[in-house]
Amino acid sequence: MEAHVARLEAIIPTLATKEDLVKLELKLEKTIRAEITAVQQEIGGVYREIGNLHKDMGNVHKDMGNLRGEIGNLRGEMGNLRGDMGDLRGEMGNLRGEMGKIEKTVATLVMKAMIAMVTISTALSTFAFMFAGK
Repeated sequence: MEAHVARLEAIIPTLATKEDLVKLELKLEKTIRAEITAVQQEIGGVYREIGNLHKDMGNVHKDMGNLRGEIGNLRGEMGNLRGDMGDLRGEMGNLRGEMGKIEKTVATLVMKAMIAMVTISTALSTFAFMFAGK
């Protein structure tokens, strides 16, 4: 029994009093509150960052819509240019046709001019021959 008493006497000074437990509980509550506040601040920061990212995503989405609109406009302009090029090709074909007619007319006029020159040359030769004998 004395051994038990000795053990109890050895343990008793290490046991905490109620005041010690109250102080420890207050310290723990203060630490827990501080940690909760820190976690809440972190969560608030994360929510703000999510809000900023959401806003940025909205801006990216808006920019993508604007780019799609611009691409659509460019495609429309390209279609118009293709149509205009087709019209120009048709006009060039018409001009080539007209040039062909002009070339044919010029060739005919050159032939007529050459015939006229031969006729005039023959007439002059004939007149010269006729007047040379007199």
